[in-house]
Amino acid sequence: MVALVVIEAVAIALLAVLVFGLLRNQARLSPAPPRIAPLSSPVAAFQPLGCVGSLAPAISGVDPAGAPVTVAVGPGADTVLLAFLTEGCRECAMWWRTLGAGHRTLLGPSLAVVTPSPSTERAEAVRRIAPAGLFVVMSSETWEAYGVSAASTFVLVEGGQVRAGGRAYTWDDLAGVMATAGDTGGVPAGS
Repeated sequence: MVALVVIEAVAIALLAVLVFGLLRNQARLSPAPPRIAPLSSPVAAFQPLGCVGSLAPAISGVDPAGAPVTVAVGPGADTVLLAFLTEGCRECAMWWRTLGAGHRTLLGPSLAVVTPSPSTERAEAVRRIAPAGLFVVMSSETWEAYGVSAASTFVLVEGGQVRAGGRAYTWDDLAGVMATAGDTGGVPAGS
């Protein structure tokens, strides 16, 4: 019986050495994980979009329930603020909550949230997080037409033209985007 316990102890010790060696070797072969900049990085969030100053591309898609919808952005249409958000982005979560808390009335112009199409964005998740009364159009084509490559991007369309656009993580960032159009559009700094 004692011999069996000794043999088991030696086998366990050998396995432990083997596992330790494999883990050490794996650590040497694996590249270091990428560094992720914190959300509040000192780099300015605002980066103007290339479409600023151009005619506003037409916007059509479906709502989260699958019904066809369009956003009027041509000449003579009301001023519209487009919020390009996704259901899963960390930065967007604040905008979904804030817009649902009634702060959308502070924005001045009409507001339309644009998410990617249901083929790439989960419509069920968008329905779950979109506040009641918020106009949402799911259209990857709109993201492409406006040159939007990242969520949490806002675009101001006025008189059929793209007046301003850029990424915004905070109300101050959004006020900066709106200020590039020469109008804060009612967005209070620091809200």
